[in-house]
Amino acid sequence: MDLKIISDHNEVIQYADKIPPQIIPLFIEGSEKVYADGDFGSMLFQQITGNDCAIWYSSYNMVRPVSFQSEAEMPVLELHFTFKNDFHCTLGGIGAIVMEERQFNLTYTPYIESKTVFHPGNYETFDVHVSSAFLNKAATYYPTVNDLINNIDKHKAAMLSKINHYASGSMLFIIQQILSCQYQGMLKQLY
Repeated sequence: MDLKIISDHNEVIQYADKIPPQIIPLFIEGSEKVYADGDFGSMLFQQITGNDCAIWYSSYNMVRPVSFQSEAEMPVLELHFTFKNDFHCTLGGIGAIVMEERQFNLTYTPYIESKTVFHPGNYETFDVHVSSAFLNKAATYYPTVNDLINNIDKHKAAMLSKINHYASGSMLFIIQQILSCQYQGMLKQLY
């Protein structure tokens, strides 16, 4: 993982070589997994890679108030859903964002420079990282994404919507189907 995460104690978070057995029930079949723990609690990141996208399902179990800074020299176009608990972060070029449980939005940043604040508790997020080519295809059917595409072309951080929206029951059902998909190989990527 090219993403560097720094704790509020100024320590670079080290990803574990082994994942504790008690975490195994949370695994998504066929995903790449990254796990880290410390005095703050634990984090499990799972990635499923598709043709034009990568899906990230992240679980956080925080035992104390903590903040993390994340840094990476890569652009990110991300459809972000919060599943469990409210998510507080600051994104470079965008500013402070509070996403309540079940909210979503689409963001673009030309590089990763973020700060995320957690309180004790469990958090879950579902993120879909898409390519700008994929978004350009979608613009044919959803012209509202054109402003975001213009910002991407200028390498300027932006959000699709000024406000976060609540996911419908149908949207959440589709996400659960993706996470519990039992297909393998190419069929799974297509799904």
